[in-house]
Amino acid sequence: MSTFLWRTTGLVMLAVLMSLGPTSLAQTKPGLGTASKSPADKAIDGAFSKLRTMRRPADGVALLTTLLEDKTFSAVQRQKVARELEVWQKREADKLVRSGTSWITAEEKTRREKEADLLIEKAFLLIDTKDYRSAREALEKASRTDDAGLRADFLLGLLNTPILANSPETAEKHFRKVLTRSPNHIPTLNNLALCCVRQKEFSKAYECWRQLGEVAPNTPELSHNLGRLLDESGKGLINLGNSEKKRFQDLYLDIATGENAPDRYKQGGWRYMHLTLPKEEADRTPVRDASSLILAASGTGFAILPGVVLTNRHVVNDAHSIRVDVETASGWTSLEAKVKAVSDTLDLAIVECPKLVSPAVQVSTGAQRRGSEVMILGYPKPGALGRTLKTTRGSVTALPSSDYDGMLLFDATANPGNSGGPIVDQNGNVIAVLTVGFDLKGQLTGGVTMSDALKFIQFHYGDYQPKQGGKKLEWPDVDELIAKSTVMVGVYQQVVKLGAGTGGAAGQATKSSGSYIEDNACSFCGGSQMVTCSAKGCSRGGMSVTETVQAGTNPVTGQALFKSVTRKVSCGTCGGTGKIDCPRCH
Repeated sequence: MSTFLWRTTGLVMLAVLMSLGPTSLAQTKPGLGTASKSPADKAIDGAFSKLRTMRRPADGVALLTTLLEDKTFSAVQRQKVARELEVWQKREADKLVRSGTSWITAEEKTRREKEADLLIEKAFLLIDTKDYRSAREALEKASRTDDAGLRADFLLGLLNTPILANSPETAEKHFRKVLTRSPNHIPTLNNLALCCVRQKEFSKAYECWRQLGEVAPNTPELSHNLGRLLDESGKGLINLGNSEKKRFQDLYLDIATGENAPDRYKQGGWRYMHLTLPKEEADRTPVRDASSLILAASGTGFAILPGVVLTNRHVVNDAHSIRVDVETASGWTSLEAKVKAVSDTLDLAIVECPKLVSPAVQVSTGAQRRGSEVMILGYPKPGALGRTLKTTRGSVTALPSSDYDGMLLFDATANPGNSGGPIVDQNGNVIAVLTVGFDLKGQLTGGVTMSDALKFIQFHYGDYQPKQGGKKLEWPDVDELIAKSTVMVGVYQQVVKLGAGTGGAAGQATKSSGSYIEDNACSFCGGSQMVTCSAKGCSRGGMSVTETVQAGTNPVTGQALFKSVTRKVSCGTCGGTGKIDCPRCH
């Protein structure tokens, strides 16, 4: 299942409950004020939180309808969910769509998007001519016009980093706004962390990079920036406390593997990432460099025919490019692939990969028995758990029902990355395609039955007739059988470059390369080339000088009377500015 940046449609938006993965930095920290809540209350709160990210009323209706299946809810809890369900049903009846935090008609949403597109294209042209003030004005208006878009605020964030300015506080504000709209946006998490480093807010930077390490641990900019932070801390350019430094070291060691191994860190500037977009918004954005793609998410799939993989629609919806990764005894092989078809009604997609030689799975389209055992195979949380294939087992908890759109429900544990994977019986037959997980008091997992999937497959491959196994196997043998056909599906997104060239803040050189812009600004002064004056007694450019002056004459003795007077004078070291040239830059 995609671990971030999904544009799910239809009922399958239930998968958002898995796809959001780690808690968003843009949301309130978990656990606050929830200590006394029951598991059912926490489940309802969690579901309501996920509703805030859903784009279509039908998705909310599906989630709330399934939530009401929990028979342990009290009457008050059921009434709370039912009231919310009525709201979403009305939105569905009125044919409304989400735009940011509001619900509007599809026609109004299209109008707003077109207006924002024109403003953003204007901003790109202004950036090319280095008219940054006018570009910012255009982007600010675009953000207000399309309050669901990522482009305007991301670019505003980038324009306020040391690449073109030196206002990390303003950049942080815009990057955080992007995260409210796309909580696991890879480039934003990286760039926001750098803004926090500039402000010496290292705990915030750690949280950004920790979250990025969970959703996209193979991001090269992540390991590079962590490596530079630790390197410059060792040189005394960045002052990290012992506990802070250890946290960053542990994170670096967790994510820095292979090409990103610790001993492969190379000198270089901070790496800000270019913008990437979900497909819907990317399709409205002129491509400036078609050569740049980054891995945005991953899911699971399985072979149904030679060179043909079945997976979830929400896994591939936002993809500009697809690759199928196959795990072998000698390592991983990455193969080019393309989306052949997506279902309009089911969370299913077909991916064609001509060079894939994995055998087709066995399939059962017959009725299942409640309580029967099943196994799930997939690649959950590859960042945290590694890229090797994982399996879990459970039981069928509910048979297909119109209440949850004909899905089978299971209690086998699933995590982000499992979506699109096979759900298998003990005969080694795939009986469903995993599509959704959500926490109630335990864990329920939904799957599109293979009887439903068969109609979709045969529509595109008319002669498809799956084989079915009849012999009951030991579970390790089932694992070994289906593992040969199970693959990881990688989703890549287009990079949208700023087009600003070189010349960062305060004359610091920048270099654009692939998915990042390198900022070589000094870490000691934050790119300003100035530091606070270190002269003894200097406070914001002023110094207190105490002098003894004559205050008058003693009328009796005629002797002079003196007193001490303190006055402010400009610091001779900084000339009254409170700043001196950075000793590391000059």
